[in-house]
Amino acid sequence: MNGDRIGYFGPYTADQNVSSGRAFACYGVKILSGAIAGTVNLRNGTTATDTSIIVLEGTANKQEMLPIVPGKGVVFPSGLFADMDANVTNYVVFGEFVGG
Repeated sequence: MNGDRIGYFGPYTADQNVSSGRAFACYGVKILSGAIAGTVNLRNGTTATDTSIIVLEGTANKQEMLPIVPGKGVVFPSGLFADMDANVTNYVVFGEFVGG
């Protein structure tokens, strides 16, 4: 984690409880995929069984930034948990904590 409020979180090479249950606004995810396009699933909560909100897919053999619209990001009120498939080499989450 880079700072306590806004910035980048990662790079992660495994599933990650990004915000430890704190409300979080996600602005985008940078994904590095291997030979097959990988996916990162963003969930509202703290585990891989929580509600999936967004699934982002990268491009094979490429690192790319996948922005999330609207400009204020997507808020995960119960925290942000990210899980990746086996085709993701690593990923970085961009966002900030929201609320108190």
